[in-house]
Amino acid sequence: EAGMSDFLSKPFNPVGLIDTVRLHVERHRGTPLPVRPRLPDAPSAANANWPIILGIDTQDAATRLGNDVALFLSLLKRLFREFTDLMNAEAIAPTGEAERRLLAGRAHKLCGSAGILGASLVQRRAKGLETLLRQPVEANDEAATASANELRTTSTTTAAMSALAFELQRLHNASQAALALSVPDERPSVPMTPEAMDELVSLLRHHDLMANERFQGLAPALRDTFRPSEFAALSDAVENLRFREALNLIEARAGA
Repeated sequence: EAGMSDFLSKPFNPVGLIDTVRLHVERHRGTPLPVRPRLPDAPSAANANWPIILGIDTQDAATRLGNDVALFLSLLKRLFREFTDLMNAEAIAPTGEAERRLLAGRAHKLCGSAGILGASLVQRRAKGLETLLRQPVEANDEAATASANELRTTSTTTAAMSALAFELQRLHNASQAALALSVPDERPSVPMTPEAMDELVSLLRHHDLMANERFQGLAPALRDTFRPSEFAALSDAVENLRFREALNLIEARAGA
């Protein structure tokens, strides 16, 4: 329908998502939905143990991640592990159109990951780099296209890569104390029951971030069920949010 054409940009803002859904429900019903005012939670109330890191919007991150500090630290570690190369602007300078497209895709992914973590400066720099890399070259002949590509690579885009590398390095340095002091996840183990496995499978299938928490609870039992190499692959897939891959590993083991 024409009235269902709203768009929500990633990373999703819970309040914006609720407001948009509410708007369409009201349109469908033809009557307004009652609203009960709710005072926003203070950062300290959200989670007293939430680390304060320069470059991270604490309240935004806590809201997006359901006040789950362990999940936040896990995602933060994953971000630095996955995008280590983007901390060195010289090492990632693209030399051709294919490399520019690849780098634009990585900048897009970093933008989403940083947004989930409340790392607004890194998110903004990544988005700026992606935008520059995706700009079309307006030239009609091969020589002009090559010249334009060279200028785009060596001037504005280089500055954008340097700015992103600087912000990513600064966030990495600011995060070290929190990551070093983080304690191992102490979630209680969950008995391996058909219901518990069904819940984990459902969370993975729907790409729900709570799958990470459910997996940690089931990890001791799953370790006894899977071969060591299989469990290592499953754990890595869940930790890095490759939920489809994790689901395939579980289904393969169930069918074995």
